[in-house]
Amino acid sequence: MKLIKNNSERAFTLLEILIAMTVIGTVVAIGAGALVQVINTYNHAELNWKMRSDLQFLSQIIQRQLLFAFSLELGPTSLDQTTDLDYYIYVDKGKVVYRHAGNDRVLLNRKELKYNLAFSRAVDDNEQLLDNAVSYTITVADSRGSKYNYSVASTVVLSNFRKQDKIQGDAVNSGKTSVYFTMNPERGGVPAAQLRSFCFVATAAYQSPLAPAVVTLSIFRDQYLLTNHLGRELVKLYYRYSPPMAERIAGNRILKYIAIILLIPFIMTAFLVIVHNLSITVILSLLLSNYCIFYLVKHNQASTVKEGVNCFVFQEQYIDNC
Repeated sequence: MKLIKNNSERAFTLLEILIAMTVIGTVVAIGAGALVQVINTYNHAELNWKMRSDLQFLSQIIQRQLLFAFSLELGPTSLDQTTDLDYYIYVDKGKVVYRHAGNDRVLLNRKELKYNLAFSRAVDDNEQLLDNAVSYTITVADSRGSKYNYSVASTVVLSNFRKQDKIQGDAVNSGKTSVYFTMNPERGGVPAAQLRSFCFVATAAYQSPLAPAVVTLSIFRDQYLLTNHLGRELVKLYYRYSPPMAERIAGNRILKYIAIILLIPFIMTAFLVIVHNLSITVILSLLLSNYCIFYLVKHNQASTVKEGVNCFVFQEQYIDNC
């Protein structure tokens, strides 16, 4: 009797493999597309934060410097004044430079961003030029040609100007990209440390304020916590108690690893909030859940340690009694 081999089972198996491969490919493609979308959303949020942070930083510098100037010239023709009283703020190839006594210091310079400054004499309500006030506009744009473009405009009243003092420079062709001013060096000067504030604990744990995790927490702080009263109070509380913790973490490698592990849920929460643009209610709920998890883990560890101590004492008393 001759047996006939049935190939129907093999054909069905190949069909299953093809279907499975198709499903897996589709899932991988959808997952890759979602991952790319998440990364692009986060990158846009990070770029947006950089622009806003840079605008705030540079505006603070200009306000502080020009406030105490006792002479000022818009659009100086040269940068050759090099005494301790001479200061310049100007734009050079998309970066903002601060010069004092002939020494240059770059205030803002990011490869992906391009900066521009425009200084002019301020005007009053009657559109008359003022002799003791300067208006300025700071613009930052994505050098790669995206749609992101931000600007901030403000006016500084020169408090050290006397009535007979006047702003020098061309008042008709306003919008100068540089300004020259004289000032007592004891009253001004950009501090050695930047005016920006970072997350102390995260910076100490990751050893850099530019680490992705630190940047994520900084974006979360600036865009979601500092924009409401409750968030600002939380930030104040954090800045009050975190510096001593950061100092201890920075000097101890084991504490750095522990801090990195404990920061993971907060970093993930901040990342999800930034990507999905969640509301403040969801944010507080996530933060509260993270705190509850941390408290339960800590309480559980404390209970385990306490039970171990009790067992040890019991064994010691038992031995003594024997």
